[in-house]
Amino acid sequence: MKKIIILCFLQALIYGCDNKGFLIENNNKKLKEYKIDFEDTLVDQFPNKIPYSNVNVVSNTNVKKNDIGLLLYEYEVDGGDIKNIRKKFGKRAIAKYKSSDSCFLVVNRFETDETYEKFEVVEAIDSTEVNKECAKQLYPIPNFIGSTYSKGKNDIKLDDSFEIYVLESKAGNHFKKFDVQPSPQMPDQWKNGYSKGIALSEKNKTIIYWSIIW
Repeated sequence: MKKIIILCFLQALIYGCDNKGFLIENNNKKLKEYKIDFEDTLVDQFPNKIPYSNVNVVSNTNVKKNDIGLLLYEYEVDGGDIKNIRKKFGKRAIAKYKSSDSCFLVVNRFETDETYEKFEVVEAIDSTEVNKECAKQLYPIPNFIGSTYSKGKNDIKLDDSFEIYVLESKAGNHFKKFDVQPSPQMPDQWKNGYSKGIALSEKNKTIIYWSIIW
């Protein structure tokens, strides 16, 4: 009986490893395919290879809405890797925010679960929120509505444990491939633009890479 139990355990371990390896390979294939849609300078902060199996890669290149971009969510990340990423990009960042901050300049702020899932144009827009005084000196960051943490959280749909590093952001249309119209959800000086960066949470063992165009 003991030999059978050990054999079953070894088989489960082997198949588990095979499945993990398959997921990692598939994730890397997907990321490589998605990155081709964007200029290298826009996505150069993304890893060349994903070492984790529990990830989510989100890509959108449809110009009908102002939410073009590539996002990579890495879950169950080793704490040492998070520290290394913070060290690598911390000095490069042009701005650092905390998800617990009270004010953000959010791209697609008024996106809801319904409009996001059905790819509907957002109609309900509050102009007082678009032109918030506290956000005038801030850089745009994503609305992480599609993330694991997007239910019932703050304006950016993350819990309070994240550090957010903006690596580059500029107003205007800079990518000929994506001819997007001015966003009604953004203030005048940011009607079009792009932003890229990373967000880290040691508590959630999560790294998020983003590059967005609106």
